[in-house]
Amino acid sequence: MGLNCKQGDLAFVVRSGAGNEGKIVRCVAWLGRPPLGHGDAGLSDCWHVEPELPSRLGVINNACSDSRLRPIRGLPESETETISDVIELARVAPERV
Repeated sequence: MGLNCKQGDLAFVVRSGAGNEGKIVRCVAWLGRPPLGHGDAGLSDCWHVEPELPSRLGVINNACSDSRLRPIRGLPESETETISDVIELARVAPERV
Protein backbone atom coordinates (compact mmCIF):
# COMPACT_ATOMS: atom_id res chain seq x y z
CA MET A 1 0.00 0.00 0.00
CA GLY A 2 1.33 3.45 -0.88
CA LEU A 3 1.81 6.47 1.31
CA ASN A 4 -0.93 9.06 1.78
CA CYS A 5 1.47 12.00 1.51
CA LYS A 6 4.39 13.08 -0.65
CA GLN A 7 7.40 15.14 0.30
CA GLY A 8 6.46 18.83 0.42
CA ASP A 9 2.72 18.19 0.91
CA LEU A 10 0.66 20.17 3.35
CA ALA A 11 -1.48 17.73 5.32
CA PHE A 12 -4.20 17.63 7.97
CA VAL A 13 -3.61 15.55 11.08
CA VAL A 14 -6.72 13.35 11.08
CA ARG A 15 -6.03 11.20 14.14
CA SER A 16 -4.00 11.94 17.26
CA GLY A 17 -3.93 10.73 20.82
CA ALA A 18 -2.51 14.13 21.84
CA GLY A 19 -5.24 16.38 20.46
CA ASN A 20 -3.47 17.37 17.23
CA GLU A 21 -6.47 16.59 14.99
CA GLY A 22 -7.11 19.36 12.47
CA LYS A 23 -3.63 20.82 12.67
CA ILE A 24 -1.87 21.45 9.38
CA VAL A 25 1.72 20.30 8.88
CA ARG A 26 4.21 20.14 6.00
CA CYS A 27 5.75 16.75 5.17
CA VAL A 28 9.43 17.70 5.03
CA ALA A 29 11.13 14.32 4.66
CA TRP A 30 10.11 10.65 4.73
CA LEU A 31 11.59 8.91 7.77
CA GLY A 32 10.46 5.36 7.07
CA ARG A 33 9.99 3.55 10.36
CA PRO A 34 11.83 5.46 13.08
CA PRO A 35 12.98 3.52 16.13
CA LEU A 36 10.61 3.00 19.02
CA GLY A 37 10.61 5.88 21.44
CA HIS A 38 9.25 8.45 18.97
CA GLY A 39 5.70 8.27 20.32
CA ASP A 40 3.75 5.92 18.04
CA ALA A 41 6.13 6.74 15.18
CA GLY A 42 7.88 3.38 15.47
CA LEU A 43 4.69 1.60 14.39
CA SER A 44 4.35 2.84 10.80
CA ASP A 45 5.91 4.87 8.01
CA CYS A 46 6.48 8.40 9.25
CA TRP A 47 7.22 11.89 8.03
CA HIS A 48 9.41 14.56 9.53
CA VAL A 49 6.81 17.32 9.83
CA GLU A 50 6.89 21.02 10.53
CA PRO A 51 5.81 22.51 12.81
CA GLU A 52 6.58 20.04 15.58
CA LEU A 53 3.61 18.50 17.42
CA PRO A 54 3.19 17.59 21.07
CA SER A 55 2.86 13.88 21.84
CA ARG A 56 0.52 12.25 24.38
CA LEU A 57 3.32 12.54 26.92
CA GLY A 58 3.79 16.25 26.22
CA VAL A 59 7.08 15.69 24.40
CA ILE A 60 7.53 17.87 21.31
CA ASN A 61 7.98 15.58 18.31
CA ASN A 62 8.52 16.12 14.60
CA ALA A 63 7.71 12.57 13.48
CA CYS A 64 4.13 11.84 12.42
CA SER A 65 2.72 8.57 11.10
CA ASP A 66 1.62 8.75 7.45
CA SER A 67 -1.58 6.91 8.41
CA ARG A 68 -2.56 9.86 10.62
CA LEU A 69 -2.17 12.42 7.80
CA ARG A 70 -4.33 13.37 4.81
CA PRO A 71 -2.75 15.52 2.12
CA ILE A 72 -4.25 18.83 1.08
CA ARG A 73 -4.23 18.78 -2.72
CA GLY A 74 -6.34 19.95 -5.61
CA LEU A 75 -8.35 17.57 -7.76
CA PRO A 76 -6.40 15.04 -9.84
CA GLU A 77 -6.13 16.11 -13.47
CA SER A 78 -8.44 13.29 -14.62
CA GLU A 79 -11.21 14.54 -12.27
CA THR A 80 -10.62 18.12 -13.38
CA GLU A 81 -11.17 17.08 -16.98
CA THR A 82 -14.37 15.29 -16.00
CA ILE A 83 -15.68 18.39 -14.25
CA SER A 84 -14.77 20.50 -17.30
CA ASP A 85 -16.71 18.07 -19.49
CA VAL A 86 -19.78 18.37 -17.25
CA ILE A 87 -19.59 22.17 -17.31
CA GLU A 88 -19.35 22.15 -21.11
CA LEU A 89 -22.26 19.71 -21.36
CA ALA A 90 -24.34 21.96 -19.07
CA ARG A 91 -23.58 24.89 -21.35
CA VAL A 92 -24.55 23.16 -24.62
CA ALA A 93 -27.26 20.76 -23.39
CA PRO A 94 -28.54 21.81 -19.96
CA GLU A 95 -31.44 19.34 -20.12
CA ARG A 96 -28.93 16.44 -19.99
CA VAL A 97 -27.22 17.54 -16.77
